[in-house]
Amino acid sequence: MNSEFKEIQKKFNEVLIYSQEEDLRDINTDDIFEQWETNKKWFLDEVGSPIYQANELFFHLDENTKKQKREEFLSWVYDYCPYDIYNFLHNENIIDLYENKLLQDYMGYQKGTRVSKILMKEFKRFDSYPETVRQRLSMLIQEDEIKGTVCMSVHPLDYLSASENNYNWRSCHALDGEYRAGNVSYMVDDCTIMFYLKGEHDGILPHFPSTVPWNNKKWRCYVHLDRVNHIAYMGKQYPFTSNVAYGAIAEILRHFGYFFKPEEKKQLLEEYNRFRYNIPITWDEYICEGMPRGYFAPVGIRGEVTINGYSWTFDSETKVIVGNDETRRIVPMKRFITTDKDAYCYNDVILNHSYSPWAMVYGSWTHDMPLKVDQPLVVGRGITCPICHMNPLDDSDCFCCHNCKTSTETCTRCGCIDERDQMFLTDSGYICADCAADLGLD
Repeated sequence: MNSEFKEIQKKFNEVLIYSQEEDLRDINTDDIFEQWETNKKWFLDEVGSPIYQANELFFHLDENTKKQKREEFLSWVYDYCPYDIYNFLHNENIIDLYENKLLQDYMGYQKGTRVSKILMKEFKRFDSYPETVRQRLSMLIQEDEIKGTVCMSVHPLDYLSASENNYNWRSCHALDGEYRAGNVSYMVDDCTIMFYLKGEHDGILPHFPSTVPWNNKKWRCYVHLDRVNHIAYMGKQYPFTSNVAYGAIAEILRHFGYFFKPEEKKQLLEEYNRFRYNIPITWDEYICEGMPRGYFAPVGIRGEVTINGYSWTFDSETKVIVGNDETRRIVPMKRFITTDKDAYCYNDVILNHSYSPWAMVYGSWTHDMPLKVDQPLVVGRGITCPICHMNPLDDSDCFCCHNCKTSTETCTRCGCIDERDQMFLTDSGYICADCAADLGLD
């Protein structure tokens, strides 16, 4: 391992020790980093670094997220402000909060008048409330446009900080989340990379020590690359969904030749570029309406949907539409992508019911998924306990095995054995409570 990776490993260990309730001071992550360096070698060789930093990008919130944030804002106004102010703001047919304007003539003001202006003039009888609401409204408007630098990464600290940020969002992969160990499962597999939008400055993240400042993620998404069948699967975007992201990710992947194997890259890219601009194509409206070729498109379906004029109801298992116009069929998504049986990651593509997966058949000039693949892409990998190096992890919310989590120690003074959390750690090792009392340490 080179000196750069050793420094990364040192910081990685610092974060784990600091963030977890278990005593991880004895961890040795050599095996984890050996897996990472081996399984992500294709990325490290092509990019030349664990992180690729692209251009600055502007994201706008999707409509569902905007609606949710609008409701949260109005709920705050209702709970903490005079009712007259809430009554003025809540009618979406009259007021566009994000545009800060009236949609029609109202209260003696013309269509297009700024909402903040009316607040300050008509409700000044409520002392400081109008100004407080105006400030919160300004924050709501600013949140609609997210600006940052797009990065593509396999950096170990990015996996640990997948849901650690100072922008008030989280997921089950936070370092206190129920799938925290899944961060390392993704880190050591051979297919999962992360895309994210970072803020201007690094910061001290919620579960990171002050000695390890790291990038602050405004948005992130896992992408799983099937480099054999040339399919990229896009996990759920957090904390909001942006159509701009689909194009940005596709462009970065294209910049690196989709990480094709060297012997395939030249032929497949030449074929893709030849077809890209010269051949007209039509495709199934449900899958790809309005999506440019060579980009991500929705392929996963759940619940009640309409396809080609027919209504379908699917069970909770994600399905995928495959084939072309002549061979179109619907099959379980797990035939194409699955999760390693020993991994502890939450694979959004097949498990998350709050979104429909998107995918891209990269290097292809169509959006059509193949009828079948010989082997599904396996996401995540199992991890051996970094303390004992014998047992696998046996829970998704812990970075060590059960035995090490509840391990015993031998008193260096009297030789008795007791649970570690009942003992005292001294410079010479653990001592039991009785010996600690004799020494006046309790």
